[in-house]
Amino acid sequence: MKVGRNDPCPCGSGKKYKKCCLSKTYTSIGRELTMQNKLIKDLIEFYHKNYMETIEDAKSLFWGDFKPEDYLKEDYEIERANINFIEYLVYDFIVDYKNEKTVIDKYLETGNNAGSRHRNLNNSLTFEEIGILTKMKDSFISLFEVQEVFKGEGFLLKDILTNKEYNVKEKSATESVIKWDILATRLIYLDEKYIMSGAGYFYPLIKKEEILNEIKLDYKDYKTIYPNAPITEYLKKNSEIFNSFWYSLYSNPAPVDLRNTDGEPILFSKAVFDIKNKDAVINRLKSIKDFKYDEENDVFVWVDETPDRKVPSTNKGTLQIKNDKLTIECNSKERLSAAKIILDENLSDSIVHIADVFQDVKQAMNEFNEKNDGPKKQPESEIPIEIQQEIMNKFLTEHYEKWLNEKIPVLNGKTPLEAIKTKKGRRQVVELLKFYENIEEKNKEKGMPHYDISWLRKRLGLEDDTSS
Repeated sequence: MKVGRNDPCPCGSGKKYKKCCLSKTYTSIGRELTMQNKLIKDLIEFYHKNYMETIEDAKSLFWGDFKPEDYLKEDYEIERANINFIEYLVYDFIVDYKNEKTVIDKYLETGNNAGSRHRNLNNSLTFEEIGILTKMKDSFISLFEVQEVFKGEGFLLKDILTNKEYNVKEKSATESVIKWDILATRLIYLDEKYIMSGAGYFYPLIKKEEILNEIKLDYKDYKTIYPNAPITEYLKKNSEIFNSFWYSLYSNPAPVDLRNTDGEPILFSKAVFDIKNKDAVINRLKSIKDFKYDEENDVFVWVDETPDRKVPSTNKGTLQIKNDKLTIECNSKERLSAAKIILDENLSDSIVHIADVFQDVKQAMNEFNEKNDGPKKQPESEIPIEIQQEIMNKFLTEHYEKWLNEKIPVLNGKTPLEAIKTKKGRRQVVELLKFYENIEEKNKEKGMPHYDISWLRKRLGLEDDTSS
């Protein structure tokens, strides 16, 4: 049974509901926010009654070919996906194609008969409800970068697409959001503050440029049809693009690009040979300059030594003789090919090639886990956290001192000190620093050793530069 504003309060206080628990409900999370939550429920009910035949179209636009049930296994993932779909359905999905009207538009048309302060028998909306619905109607999802986090209070967000900043009140999210995180969300101004509506989307920082570039290209195409359309209009009418970025992380996860010291993709590679004369092979291997015999482990190590003694040598592979078989293992296909050439030049009359075996990182990890009954938990370090922190500080300070003068591929082969001399290079260096800072903030949140690179910003003259 619905309790009216003037009915006795269900709590038994004897007061009218509007003078008792109704006001308490409003003050607990804010009057307008409470009303917004109720209006969303009303909007969903309104949609079900009037536009349910469009639900498959909405799902198709929102999800495309992605099937959530095939990828989302955790309850929290499914819950977030459902919340975001409801948000899309209520705020952005066009239910009246002819007039380009959303559910909120149609609801306002239906309920805005009198606009009285209170609902009347004609089911008109109050002025307050109309005001909140108008704010909801005008809202849009955009891409934000976290500028600052105020624990237990909220954070400062910068809209990367409109270049505006917003102080957002969001207590619970401050426990998981880190400075420079990238997220897509809808901001609405209610109860004299900006709040995030819905679950939103969090993206890996490394995806920032890719997402930005795709939005810019899509917006450019949109403007060929609507030349005068501002970015906010595009975002309002294409909000599902943020969902597509999110689910692509599940359906098309970016492969981890692991490479060895020669810059070659990691691929565990093995060649097996039959041995005709074991003693002859061993003696011949010992005579090859780059093959060093490790007596303790009874293997040969293929070592690439450099003339510079300050530069450590590289172990490029291992050779083992067992049961009249010679096996050489390397961590790339290229290294294995080079090793086979060396063996062919020196042992062609004593060995016969049988087979090559290749295994990527994922396959190797799966095999290891199967042999060891699942992934092993790493033992906790016996080194006190303070000592770990001291070691890290020393190591990373030396590393970044050298980094300033190293040629970096993502800076187009320039050093950071060279790159900051141009506007484009400066922006690239800033983004690189954000990436490092974000990692260190995450380590800090986890109680792990972390590093403060603020001195690096100062050295580069970028203390206050957060430009995207």
